[in-house]
Amino acid sequence: MVLPSAETVVEPDGVEPAPELLPAPSAPTQQFWPIVSGVLALGWALTALLWWRSAHPAALRKKNQRAAKTQSLWGMNRRLLKSLRAACARDDASEAQRIVMEWAQLRFPDDPPNTLGAFAERLPDDAAEALEDLEECLYGRVPRQWNGAALNAALDGLESVANAARKKDSDALLPLYR
Repeated sequence: MVLPSAETVVEPDGVEPAPELLPAPSAPTQQFWPIVSGVLALGWALTALLWWRSAHPAALRKKNQRAAKTQSLWGMNRRLLKSLRAACARDDASEAQRIVMEWAQLRFPDDPPNTLGAFAERLPDDAAEALEDLEECLYGRVPRQWNGAALNAALDGLESVANAARKKDSDALLPLYR
């Protein structure tokens, strides 16, 4: 014969009492796992973002900086050439010399020429002759009136070469279909 255990209490009418229920979990315990999951998801998203930035920004920043610098240099070049054309139209030798030297520093930032002659050595023949004429008018033994028409005409040739080079650089990729 098996005797009932000491823990089991049998009611006189033969019904066992219901087991004691554990208290319901409190609210902070119920919110623990969603908070942990949210923190882990946020950490994962932050890691993915930092990984993407470490792989891409250098190229994007360099490309954007190069484009901004090119636009800025191109705008300054246009402004200087416009001012130089105006000085040539007025036959103002000293103003033309100042603008030409500023333009030389823009065109050759690593090794800018210090004199009109040094800049003329780096330019095509017609532009070099025009700059030598300007230098002779400014610093020659016999002062004379400078005529800016030759330099103005030489600028046309330089601008067409610069525009062709810029267009060539922008069309570096061949078309897909010919």
